[in-house]
Amino acid sequence: MAIETVKLVDVELQWACLSHTNDLSGKYQVDLVNLSEENQNKLLGLGPLRLRTRADKPEKGTFVTAKSMHPILTVDSKGAPVTAKVSNGSRGNIVCSVFPFKRKSPDGSTHGLSIAKLVVTELKEFEPAGVDDGEL
Repeated sequence: MAIETVKLVDVELQWACLSHTNDLSGKYQVDLVNLSEENQNKLLGLGPLRLRTRADKPEKGTFVTAKSMHPILTVDSKGAPVTAKVSNGSRGNIVCSVFPFKRKSPDGSTHGLSIAKLVVTELKEFEPAGVDDGEL
């Protein structure tokens, strides 16, 4: 049985852990934030995915966190690998699918989002605050 995928266009990215695991979850992951109504509908058409909003984080709008056990394939619009750290506010196009959890999560979710490919269309490179080039 083939896995159904969708392409999300012009998605804002936050908290991207694409080539290293997130310290809290132990997985590769990225938040897809401020999802357009069109992208929300595409995701919900894949299955029972839980899209979220948070009153304490209104800047995220409607969002979902995509997680993977493997590094997330990330390229630029020409197909070249993105090696820079992707920072909040970057944008991209994403090929993704929904997968069932082995057991229900603590928040009641039964399915998660997996990314097959991320094409970064607008890169904002992560630069740690307070680090001066002269200090390196």
